[in-house]
Amino acid sequence: MKLSRLTPVVFIVWLVFYLFGNNMLPVTDPVESNYALTAKEMVLSGDWLSPQIYGTYWYDKPIMIYWLIALGFKIFGIADWVVRLPSAIFGALSVATMYQSTRTMSGKWALGLIAAGVLGTSLMFWTVAHGVITDMVLLYTTIMVMIYSYKGMVEQKPHAMIVAYIFAALGVLTKGPVALVLPGMILLVFAGINRSWSMVKAIFDWRGILAFCVVCLPWYMYMYSVHGQDFINGFLGLHNVTRATQSEHPEDNVWWYYIAIFLGASLPWTGAVIYGMIDGFKQRHTAFIYNMTWGVGVVLFYTLMATKYPLYTFVSLVPFSAIGAMGVMKIIRKGKSRAVKWVIMGPTLLLWIAYVAGSFFAPWGFYFLLYVVVAVAVLLLFHAWDTKKG
Repeated sequence: MKLSRLTPVVFIVWLVFYLFGNNMLPVTDPVESNYALTAKEMVLSGDWLSPQIYGTYWYDKPIMIYWLIALGFKIFGIADWVVRLPSAIFGALSVATMYQSTRTMSGKWALGLIAAGVLGTSLMFWTVAHGVITDMVLLYTTIMVMIYSYKGMVEQKPHAMIVAYIFAALGVLTKGPVALVLPGMILLVFAGINRSWSMVKAIFDWRGILAFCVVCLPWYMYMYSVHGQDFINGFLGLHNVTRATQSEHPEDNVWWYYIAIFLGASLPWTGAVIYGMIDGFKQRHTAFIYNMTWGVGVVLFYTLMATKYPLYTFVSLVPFSAIGAMGVMKIIRKGKSRAVKWVIMGPTLLLWIAYVAGSFFAPWGFYFLLYVVVAVAVLLLFHAWDTKKG
């Protein structure tokens, strides 16, 4: 994939965007504290292979997120903003990759910028890009898996699946087996939709599987050799199998849980995403089918899991953002009804109203600027509507 000259610029712009204000966000959330303290103990103890917290071995997540935070501590010192650095960096990388891949596959730089903008400003993506959590790193590795798998399966690039498997291995070092299992299931479904045996064979590229083992297995083998059954029971048993089969939050076990998450996570672009889906079904291009299989596959996979958690379907933002970008391109074309353009602006208005309403329930903070921005933006929107200037 030839790197566009604009891709590094996109990365830098979005990195600054996600880093802005991080120095004012203290680490107080219990989940964030677990990652921060484990990485801090890794640096202080000198043990960079076995995660520990308060002197106790900790098997909640694989090693990658702790390595990234600990590396930041070694370079910049131990500080709250450093803990948020991996999410900001991989968020910017994901947005830049979104631009690069969309531009390369479509040949349209404007569509690439729109796709990057839709992904980067989606409510859930923006939030996670400021968080201390594994999901942004997993999202980036998954993007790379799916991009190179597409190249290997559809474009029949000979070495693409090797690269896809390497990123799958990095994902397994970030989140666990789901980083391999879920993309693999989605790719097999896509091959089945296309009734293509050649795609199935491409998925099981022996060179890619070998590369996956070389990258991923050493740490897991080390952990088992040192910690034995405790590691298997703690990591694979409790944090993977148990969460998949026994609900941690029974009150959230409703079939529409991730549909509600989708509607909120994609704001303010929810309308554009839905419009892109409707229009895409009329055209049924290969790229659209691939993205729909990816996005819907993620939602269905986690709907079938016992434990429901808001960020489980986070990676579905990527294919849905790509579809949303196609919807935006359709909507802004000349000749489209102004009512159709409000498919985008309607959810945007709802999000702004929600921000303003939420400020009355969060007494901390200085909200005057928020009120001014929202008021001016709403006036400009209605001015554009009144003067018929989209």
